[in-house]
Amino acid sequence: MADRGKLHEPAILRAQVRRLLLDPRSRALFDGFGAQWLGVGNMQSKSFDTAKFPQMTRAMRLAMYDEARLFFQSIVRENLSVVRFVQSDYTFLNETLAPLYGLGNKITGPEMRKVKLTDANRGGILGMPCILATTSFPNRTSPVKRGAWVLEQVLGEHVPPPPPDVPALEKQDQKQVLNLTLRQRTELHRLNSVCANCHKLLDPIGFGLENFDAIGRWRNRDDTGGLIDAAGELPGGLVFTSPRELKNIIASRKAELARNLNEKLLAYALCRQFEGYDEIVVDQLMDTIAKEGYRMQTLITEIITSYPFTQRRIQK
Repeated sequence: MADRGKLHEPAILRAQVRRLLLDPRSRALFDGFGAQWLGVGNMQSKSFDTAKFPQMTRAMRLAMYDEARLFFQSIVRENLSVVRFVQSDYTFLNETLAPLYGLGNKITGPEMRKVKLTDANRGGILGMPCILATTSFPNRTSPVKRGAWVLEQVLGEHVPPPPPDVPALEKQDQKQVLNLTLRQRTELHRLNSVCANCHKLLDPIGFGLENFDAIGRWRNRDDTGGLIDAAGELPGGLVFTSPRELKNIIASRKAELARNLNEKLLAYALCRQFEGYDEIVVDQLMDTIAKEGYRMQTLITEIITSYPFTQRRIQK
C-alpha cells in the first residue's frame, strides 16, 4: 500500500493502525513507550535489600514487569479509556506475584493470567508492585519519589530537581528521629525553607501510597512499627485518606490524564522533547479524543494521523 501511495490515505492509515495494535508484536509499544512512561524499564537491574526482601528474585522482577506490560496492552487492545490506567478492577498475576496481593493461595502456575480484584485500593498503576518498587529505595519506601512520580508521570506536572546538599533521611540525627514514623521523619524536610516548597507538593501524595511497602505489599504499620497515616492532599486542595480515595480523585481528572499521556506519546512518536508550540496540536487532538471517551486506540490513532507526525514520516 505504501508503494502504491495508498498508506497516507486517512481511512486506510487508521485501519492499519488498528490492525497493528492487535498484532502480538505491538508489545513493542510497551517496551519502547509504556515502560519509559511508567519508569519500569530498569526493573531487572534495580537494587533491593536481599535480606529484607528475599522475594525479589529474577522471577519476581520478570512477573512485575509482565504485569505492567499486560495491563498496558489490555487497555490498548480493548480500547479502554485512559482512566482505566488509574482505576481498574483487574490485573495480571501468576503464582510468583500473587502473594504480594495476598492471593498466594488462589493462583498457581507460572503463566500470567487476568485476575479480578476486589480490593479497591488495588487496580491500576498506582497500586501496582512494579511501579511501587521502582519508586522506592532498596530498603524502604519513598513518599517523595512516589509523590514525584504521580505528579510527573500521571498528572504531567513539572517537578524541579532537589537542591544540592540536602541530607537524606538516613543522615538525620538518629536520636532526634528515633521514635518517629517515616511520615514524621519525611515531614521534617519541610522545616528547611529550601525544601519546603517542593515537599509540600510531593509528600502529601506519596503518603497516600504508604500502605504499600517497598515491593508493593499491603501493610498497616511502617518499618518503625508506627501506624500508617495515608491522609494527604493533591494540588488544588482535594484531600484523601487512602490509596482508594487518591485513585478516585485522580481518575476524576479525565482530561488531565489524557492530555498528559497525549503529550508524552506525541513526544515519543516525534523522537524529541515536547515543545510549547506543540500545544496547538494537542488541543486539536484532545477535541477528538474527548468526544470518543478518552479511549486509548483513539489517542494513538489521532497522534499517528496528526500533522507533526505525518510530516515527520514524509520527511523520512
